[in-house]
Amino acid sequence: MISILRLVALALDQLEVAVCVFDANDRTQLWNDTFLQFFPEHAGHVYAGEAYSENLRRFYLQRLSAQELPCMERYIEEGIQRHHNQQRAFEFDHYDYRVRAASLPLGPLGRIRLWRKTAPLLTGMQDRINPRQVRRPRQISQDTALALESLADGILMVDEQDRAVWANHSFLVLYGLTDIECLGARMFEDIYAQTWAHEQPTTDYAIGLSVLTERQRFSGAPYVLALPQDRWVRVVELRGTQTNGCSFFFACRHHRVTAAAGRAEAADFAPGVPGSEGCVDRLGEPQTVR
Repeated sequence: MISILRLVALALDQLEVAVCVFDANDRTQLWNDTFLQFFPEHAGHVYAGEAYSENLRRFYLQRLSAQELPCMERYIEEGIQRHHNQQRAFEFDHYDYRVRAASLPLGPLGRIRLWRKTAPLLTGMQDRINPRQVRRPRQISQDTALALESLADGILMVDEQDRAVWANHSFLVLYGLTDIECLGARMFEDIYAQTWAHEQPTTDYAIGLSVLTERQRFSGAPYVLALPQDRWVRVVELRGTQTNGCSFFFACRHHRVTAAAGRAEAADFAPGVPGSEGCVDRLGEPQTVR
């Protein structure tokens, strides 16, 4: 049943619905990426088996004023009781959005909680992992940024020196970045290498570095890269100029693919493999697998 719930959690990511599942003892079982987007205070802290009370404590530490902090333990206890007894959805203001929360029992497995944004409270471009106003780079209009944020594909934009200037939420999640500032005006090769910094390098990673160097010479030709935890992405680079001719940038589109498909395509795209160029048309249309 837990494996099915994990698949449901991945599917809810595509609908921008946050989910967290707790067992019968109010201990965390699983959560999705959107949960960390909605509640960034949990990123890097939540873990399987953590008590729901600790989850609520982090939540309230972010929300309560100094005058309210003495009441936090009471709020936590009331939150646990709501978790046990909730039968109808309710709404609350969270950062710059109105959020609707629902909770349903899962029998002996415990309980599931879900959240979705219903309306923005403020307008403007935001970093969706760390919800606050961020400065928009000159290379991208606000309308374009908002449109790219709605995509399930990861998008990275770089300047004329190939240094990262902006990325959408999906890209940040794929490469383990907590916010836009983590891009640090780095080149994509550096971001990719950093993704593996705390992992044991694999043969697939070494091949990915070689493919990355080779394929960046050919704008529009898709290639695949291995990520930690046996994840794979297909990358398409699109280069162009702004209408005013003042900047040159490209956007990388990153589509998740299955491990089997990733390895097969990595073999096809490996530098020097005869006939690898013939695979480009076959992969021209992305096939996202989450």
